[in-house]
Amino acid sequence: MDKKKEVLIRLYLMVFAFAAVAAVLLWRTIDISVVQGDKWRSRIDKMNLKFKDIPADRGDILADDNKLLATSLPFFEIRMDTRADGLTQKIFDNGIDSLSWYLSRYVNEQYSAGQYKALLTEARKKRNRYLLIQSRANYSEMKRMKKWPIFRLGSNKGGFIVKRETQRVQPFNMLASRTIGVFSAGRDPRGLEGSYDRFLAGKNGGSLMKRVRGGIWLPVSEGSKIDPVRGRDIKTTLNVNMQDIAQHALLEGLRKSGGSKGIALIMEVKTGAIKAIANLRKTKTGGWGEVYNDAVLTATEPGSTFKLASVLALMEDGLATPKSRINLYQGKRKFYDQWMRDASYHNLTSSTMDEAFTISSNVGIAGLVWKHYKNNQRGYVQRINSFGLNQPSGIDLKGETQPFIKEAWNTQQGWSGVTLPWMAIGYEVKLTPLQMLNFYNAVANNGTLMKPYLVEQVLQEGKVIKKYTPQILKRQIARPEVIRAAQDMLRNVVVKGTAKRPLAGAKCPIAAKTGTTQSGYGHDKKELKYQSSMIGYFPAHQPVYSVYVGIMDIPKDSTYYGSKIAGPIFREIVDKVYSSEKAFIKSYEKDKKPVVYASNGLDVGYTKDIEEVLRYVGIPIPEKPKTEWIKLSAHSNILRAKSLSIQRGKVPSVIGMGARDAAYLLEKAGLKVRIKGIGKVYEQSVRPGSAIKGQEIILNLR
Repeated sequence: MDKKKEVLIRLYLMVFAFAAVAAVLLWRTIDISVVQGDKWRSRIDKMNLKFKDIPADRGDILADDNKLLATSLPFFEIRMDTRADGLTQKIFDNGIDSLSWYLSRYVNEQYSAGQYKALLTEARKKRNRYLLIQSRANYSEMKRMKKWPIFRLGSNKGGFIVKRETQRVQPFNMLASRTIGVFSAGRDPRGLEGSYDRFLAGKNGGSLMKRVRGGIWLPVSEGSKIDPVRGRDIKTTLNVNMQDIAQHALLEGLRKSGGSKGIALIMEVKTGAIKAIANLRKTKTGGWGEVYNDAVLTATEPGSTFKLASVLALMEDGLATPKSRINLYQGKRKFYDQWMRDASYHNLTSSTMDEAFTISSNVGIAGLVWKHYKNNQRGYVQRINSFGLNQPSGIDLKGETQPFIKEAWNTQQGWSGVTLPWMAIGYEVKLTPLQMLNFYNAVANNGTLMKPYLVEQVLQEGKVIKKYTPQILKRQIARPEVIRAAQDMLRNVVVKGTAKRPLAGAKCPIAAKTGTTQSGYGHDKKELKYQSSMIGYFPAHQPVYSVYVGIMDIPKDSTYYGSKIAGPIFREIVDKVYSSEKAFIKSYEKDKKPVVYASNGLDVGYTKDIEEVLRYVGIPIPEKPKTEWIKLSAHSNILRAKSLSIQRGKVPSVIGMGARDAAYLLEKAGLKVRIKGIGKVYEQSVRPGSAIKGQEIILNLR
């Protein structure tokens, strides 16, 4: 009996336990489906609904004349949801024949209308909700498709799905492509694309999407879509014509030089606006391409072009003038344990600083810097830094390389006993091509250092919403008289120095300096490579553009001097820019202000006056002048006089004359004379030999 009761109790307990579990399950079912049904259904809906971004079109990048440098071209992926919620069988059957005909006619003619009908019918049977119709339709093709049978009913009733994509293109291909920059999804944009991304990017839109079978996301409705806002455009300072000239000249020069990379830059002197920036490197396939922005990112030892900074420092500190004498040691001198040699044999024992600069004597310039700064080496570095050479140019591109100017006696930077003379000629310092050009540009700009820039306007729907104006980094890097002396020295380099041969016969006067740098030192002499460069500006007496040309990594067994490699490229750029920029030429000729003829060291005057002065001081004239006007020149200890030829109806040269004689001669010839300064004429604004038309002529005296 007891055992029977015990079994029954256990049975009741089990029944009760099962009943309790069933009651709990029933309650949970009712609670989830009824009491909390809306909550859970909402969560399920959220898991299958998502608001997805619609990328905005980027703004355009424009040249200075509004030509497109970079733009976004849209293309469309067209798909069909054959089981769209509103796409009934009746709609499908009524429109399938016509739709198939359009697809066969305009999408793929290799498929007949019957084949397309079979394809669409089979896709609907298989419940295909993402059938590909066309992968890269253009805008007009997409608009046409939207009007076709079934598709014209939209996404809900017609199953018409449009996935918009954009492709960033540069219409001029390689022209300034590294400066314009790179943009691709998932990567940080570079160049102007990156620096001005905040304007170009625009604002993304979005669309409510639902997930269907197969993990495919489809738009819920047209009404749930928020349109993206297109990015703003930026107008650059780049000139397509100048860019093409610079890049073509650079490419041809690279092919002839044996170098592996080259840079060409054109800058507007008064503003700092970059008009052209070409960077070419040899590619793995043996061709040439814009692979890296060396002009802004690659700092190298500039070599002889840095001598301009050295002579400017000497003159600004009052330690030397262009006429200061220098010992040239016949082109070979030892500083401590290192020999320094001039690049070309000249056998000269001495010269003036101007002459040493003109022939690019390493020994001469380094010796003069050593003489005056060896006991004040910090003073030399401080003066170099005062020209802005220790600071980046500030160009509106991210990542500009910092220049490297050693601190005096900083052994951690490698300062040694021979650093000063080697720094004086452009070694043991590193600057980018742009930084060197900006320094020369300051000299061309009468001492005003500008900030280089590439973007001048931000536009929205054609309206200017932001404007960038030229910025002055330093009002005056050196005294005006020092800048003028440096300008004269740069002109002499072209007239009678290392740049004479490549620039002879150029279409306008040029002031420039050549540079050759040796790099790649090592035990194996085959590692030696060279850099050839030329920096200058034109027209020489009223500069409008400054130019840098550099060829890097030239093998030692090739011709590598700046005058022979960079010079012809420089000349081609100047000639073609000068000839092709019609507005520039017109302004240049109309203004009549640019001085095209400069002093060559001669004294010129009325013959009888000069004879009277010479007799008074007891200096004989070795040859009897036969004209009313003569010019004097000194050769060693001999004074020579030459007749000054004056042609009727032609502008005479008055360089070297005093103001009274010059004014008398020119006004008598029928010109209107305006005089600036005091002393003797060293510049005149109308080229000698030009036809006299009663024009104004400006004389600069000093």
